[in-house]
Amino acid sequence: MTTTNDVNITGYFENHLDQFSEFQKILEKSGTASFLGAYGKYTVFAPTNDAIKTYLQSIGKSSIDQMDVTALKDLVRFHTILDTISTVLFKDGKLQQLTMFGQYLLTGASNIDGVTRYTINRQANVLQPNIRTGNGIIHVLDKVLTPATKTLAQMIEGDPSYSIFTQALKATKFYDSLNVLPANALDTNRRFLTVIAETDAVFRAAGFNDFNGLKLRYSTKNDPTNHADSLWLFVAYHISPRARYLADIVTANSHPTLAPQEIITSKLSGQDVLINDDEFNGIHEPGFVMDRLASDNTAQNGVLHSVTKNYAIKVRNPTPLYWDVADQPELMKLPTFRKLGSPSVSIGIKESTCAGILFGSTTSLVGSTYDVKPATEFYANNDNLSIALGSNRHPWVEFTTPMIIKGVYKVWICHRSVDAPSVQATIDAGTPAEQALPNICVWKSDLGTPGINLADPNSDNLLEAAGYKRYAGNASSSEKRWLSRLIGTAVINTTDRHTIRLTNVGGRAGSIVIDMIHFIPITMDQQYPRFNRDGTQVLRP
Repeated sequence: MTTTNDVNITGYFENHLDQFSEFQKILEKSGTASFLGAYGKYTVFAPTNDAIKTYLQSIGKSSIDQMDVTALKDLVRFHTILDTISTVLFKDGKLQQLTMFGQYLLTGASNIDGVTRYTINRQANVLQPNIRTGNGIIHVLDKVLTPATKTLAQMIEGDPSYSIFTQALKATKFYDSLNVLPANALDTNRRFLTVIAETDAVFRAAGFNDFNGLKLRYSTKNDPTNHADSLWLFVAYHISPRARYLADIVTANSHPTLAPQEIITSKLSGQDVLINDDEFNGIHEPGFVMDRLASDNTAQNGVLHSVTKNYAIKVRNPTPLYWDVADQPELMKLPTFRKLGSPSVSIGIKESTCAGILFGSTTSLVGSTYDVKPATEFYANNDNLSIALGSNRHPWVEFTTPMIIKGVYKVWICHRSVDAPSVQATIDAGTPAEQALPNICVWKSDLGTPGINLADPNSDNLLEAAGYKRYAGNASSSEKRWLSRLIGTAVINTTDRHTIRLTNVGGRAGSIVIDMIHFIPITMDQQYPRFNRDGTQVLRP
């Protein structure tokens, strides 16, 4: 048993009436003083006496006694979070926990007269942060926070610069969806939404002078409420589930939209938040910049952003991905990356080395490596990854792929034949889109395993029919050790980065040596191109 002299939150206000007598009156009149005096976990953003007096003047009241009890309860609830949140958890964006009022608070920073302070909701500065009490934390504010009073639909319609976008919302009936309060949302996944809206100026720069021009361009079914109509899809592509502030957007590579199976990608470039700035097979597709100053606007049911450029769903055909698995940003920064050594260069990799490589265990006793091989071997770009699987090793390894365009693909693992565990591949393991590919990759197999005469002029077709192929361009036609195995056909429903997990299914221990993974549309040539040691492609003769 221990005792403490620390007061709880209500007790702190009672002891500092010179600063908080007005806020203490609000707590007492609203009936909330007792619960903030009880033990628990609370964070209170407490406005000073001066802040409350200024607020009362702004709403035409001379004292707290003139305010309705319900309004006072809402004020307290909007300034309170049921958790202890110090400024360590503040970031340029929303706090992860909702207030008791049911809206998010937005944190940031401002510099006034050379003094940098935390800001809350762009409305108040934190005068004194992180006051610890027996049941939580108090942050002192110089202004009273006021909650959002408009839905997303009302916020957009109320801004004349969004007149074309507003008409598009109404024509597609998305206005109605964006006008629902969180408590009334039938789909709990859409209680809060994110809208990336385009101003009239952005539309005009793209050649749309009014809504009729936008409808003429996109309404392919002449019925914007039809989910197959391109105008409906255009608007749906500008809306995402959940409230995603800019700080949330840049923490992930992609985000779903309400357009079925369509995502937007995101990245941070300096201070710019870029959307749909992508690279496909070495070709850069420029995206567009979010308008920071006009974004992060909180509504009752989500957040509104603005963009600097018109954008729509990109129509792409399935495209092959010939992926060297060593193309990891962290490895590329190494001074020894793809620098031929004598006889080789080997660098240890573990669970924290590459963001795009996840291991099934953090306690492996045997290490995995990135290896640069001598020119006498046939790995594309002269390198590979050696992954330790099995007993006292990892049960599986998972790679995050580059962008794959939605479609149906045959998936090939390109590797060297070594005495290592057999693996089964799973696409997007642990997600609703998970699909286990049927073919087991027996790592010890080679091009001679199917029993096909490699000198036969038709051997490539026979190998493919058996689920094998040559992929090493510099290797002779009789070379068996470097091969590619067909592990199955994957249905990629969303254009995005995906994961492929290789799980040890043979019960053995050893290190698989993997060079490339190919995702090739089922309608395309599966045998070519092949890849030389220097990474150049060998096209079909």
